[in-house]
Parts: sequence; structure tokens; C-alpha cells
Amino acid sequence: MCGKGPFKDSEKNYRYISLNNKDGSNYCLTCVKTLGLPLTDVIDKSLIAAKEMVEVVTFENPVMPEDRPIEDTKPIEPEEEYIPPPPKKIEEVEPGPFFVYMGQFIDNMFLTGVTKDIYKDLERINSGSNPKLKKLPMELVYYHIEDTKEGAIASKEAIMSMNNNQKEDLIKKFTEEFFKNN
Repeated sequence: MCGKGPFKDSEKNYRYISLNNKDGSNYCLTCVKTLGLPLTDVIDKSLIAAKEMVEVVTFENPVMPEDRPIEDTKPIEPEEEYIPPPPKKIEEVEPGPFFVYMGQFIDNMFLTGVTKDIYKDLERINSGSNPKLKKLPMELVYYHIEDTKEGAIASKEAIMSMNNNQKEDLIKKFTEEFFKNN
């Protein structure tokens, strides 16, 4: 079936299964299953312990603990006290707040980012210093504030996984809330 067999006994290898048939053919497990050949000859039903080899080791003149003189015994010294290693240094958590923002370019493409200074990021993006950003200017269309960097990164990833319709809905709700409160 696989195109590699059958194999003769002279080619017997651990990769092939000998079915002990008349012609001495060996097959791979895939071919045995595909051909529907019986696996009863392959499965060794004897106990594993019965096949285990045990070696008996004897000592010529064993000394049992009760046969030793008391003078030869040394007092058991206590083991050294276990001192655990110092705890790993926990990375300092950068204090917040963190801005998670979304900007929209002229060609309606979105850019999502995380920053501590949103004004500086907008200025840097719109300065044109990044040659990858060609459709300037970028307009800030959404932002919110997170207390932790981990929370900000999680929010950014959630926004980036949204499709354009979901992003537009988020921007619409943000704009309505922003102008309602201000």
C-alpha cells in the first residue's frame, strides 16, 4: 500500500512487522492495517515480567549492620539547613496611565498604538519622519486610558483584531460620548 513492501525475512527490520506467514513477508504497520491483515501474531500476549531478565548479585562476605562493632559507627550529623534561593527580581511595573489610541489616515487606514504621551506620539507620526507612513496626516479618532501596560497592550490587540465596521462603530460611540461630555 505504501509502496515500500512487502519485505522478505532477510530484510527484517524493526520498522516492519513479521506476520509469520508462508512466504515470510514483512509489512509496515500502515500496510497491515490497510490490508486488514491479522495482528494476532504480532501482539505478544505474555507478561512483560515473564520476559524480564534478572541478574542475581551475591557478596562474598556481607557485613550486616548488627555485626559491626559499635566503635565503628559514627554519629549521624544533621544535614545543612536548606536555604532557598533568593526570589527572582520582579520587573518593576511601569506606572500608568497608558493611552490606547486609534488614528485614521487620509486613505481611511487605521493605526492603533499605546503610549504614555499621546500628544508626542501624534506629533511624531504626523512629522513624516517614518517613511512607512505616507498617507499623512493622521487624525486621532479614538482613545481610552488604561492603568497598566498589560491592560493597554491587551486593549490594543483587541482593537487590532476588529474588522473595519467594528472599528467604525467604536469610533462613532467614542465621538458621541466625547462631545456629549465636553
